[in-house]
Amino acid sequence: MRDVKFLRVFLFSIICIVYLFSFSHLSVFAYEAFFTKEDSYATGTTIAGIDVSKMEKAEAKLSVQTGLANWQNTSSFFISYKERKEALPMDIFEFDLEKTMDEAQNESQSSAAVNVNYSKLNQFLTNFVGGEELSRISVKNLRRDLTNTAASLNSSSGTLHLEAYVPKKLQQRQTVSQASLKLSDEQIADLSTWLTKQKKLTIKGNTQFSLLENAKANDLVDFSDDSLSLLGSVLYEMFTNTDFEILERHTSRELPKWAHLGYEARILNKKLDLVVFNPNYLSYDVTLEMKNNELHASLKGEPFLYTYASEVKDPQQFKPKIVVQYATSLLPGTGQMIESGENGQLVKVFREVRWQGQSVKSILLGEDFYPPVHRVELRAFPISEENLPSSDDMSGSESNDSATESDPATEDSNPANNSGETDASLEENQNTDATQNAIGDQTTTSTEKTDDTTDNKKDDESTKSESSNSIDSSEGPKESEQPVSK
Repeated sequence: MRDVKFLRVFLFSIICIVYLFSFSHLSVFAYEAFFTKEDSYATGTTIAGIDVSKMEKAEAKLSVQTGLANWQNTSSFFISYKERKEALPMDIFEFDLEKTMDEAQNESQSSAAVNVNYSKLNQFLTNFVGGEELSRISVKNLRRDLTNTAASLNSSSGTLHLEAYVPKKLQQRQTVSQASLKLSDEQIADLSTWLTKQKKLTIKGNTQFSLLENAKANDLVDFSDDSLSLLGSVLYEMFTNTDFEILERHTSRELPKWAHLGYEARILNKKLDLVVFNPNYLSYDVTLEMKNNELHASLKGEPFLYTYASEVKDPQQFKPKIVVQYATSLLPGTGQMIESGENGQLVKVFREVRWQGQSVKSILLGEDFYPPVHRVELRAFPISEENLPSSDDMSGSESNDSATESDPATEDSNPANNSGETDASLEENQNTDATQNAIGDQTTTSTEKTDDTTDNKKDDESTKSESSNSIDSSEGPKESEQPVSK
């Protein structure tokens, strides 16, 4: 008896619930059937992304027409292919308003009826990449994506990369740049260890590459700065003949013997790095190999549209100064060469960009300056003729020399007593005169100009002046690197 009562209550509850839900939904349909017009759209209807709920068809048509015109006038799309990027003409989109409205359905999201004009698109692409490159691109797939984008009006800007529409079987992998450097036996042994761990590395599209970070990631940190610099230099020279952007690069104070002028990349572990950026959509592979005592680096990937060639221009040389130092240990009229000196150099490295044989632009990659190394001469003190010893005094010359060397005044101003500081003084003079060298200052120090007929007073002043130039500092300059503009 209890089960029968429970069943009756349960069925009554189900009937009530069904009635309430049905009434709420049926009332909406009843309202729309009696109070809305037959030529208006129901709630939740969108056409080409435009909400036309409760709009009459004429009003909805006008609203959709306005939305299509605004999208076509305000939207901008770009087509990118390798190094080129250009705006897509929006008149290639042809909307069919009547068809759009006829295909629209109530309570649904309908797309716009649009056609991408094949003739206009093909003409644009031919002028953009050329007929040979266009033959590898699937224009059919490109039109499909453009049509889908325009049909929904859900994107007002963007970039389409044509590389994505090249089938894999038509993609090319060629050597687009290469460079090489001669190695010594020690360098060959060191870099051979590197090549056993890493002969090939990949630089992905729109990413940057750091030599030091790559070495750390591949457990290649136990290498000398000289070996890292050599590796960085050959990679830098290779990158100059591409469209890769040079973000960080440094040079030394003196050009290494193994480096090519204008293409040195100084690397110091955890301090100085070589960083480049790949601006392309596709990735490129760097291959390293040893051939005939040379390190070869090559970059492989899709060929560039433009032709890139680096060139060293505007070479300048700066003659070194002559630094004279005096010593009592030398006989009058004699001298000794300490440092022969080297000319300073200044060069500019440009990247020449060409398109179909025509020059597009010239990019300054950097200015490399190496200051001159001064010529250093050690000479005997000049003495006047009236102080020259006679033949009768030759027997006492030894005692006179001893007395001269023990003279306190002479010891204070005599650079010979500070021979251990000669190299440090020389390097400091090179640092302090770097700016003068850059503008071609070729004058010598005042101690060069000596006259055997001057009196003893003038000799003493010249000696004191040269001593102050030679021993002013007892500590050589610290190592410094010369950064190059990016």
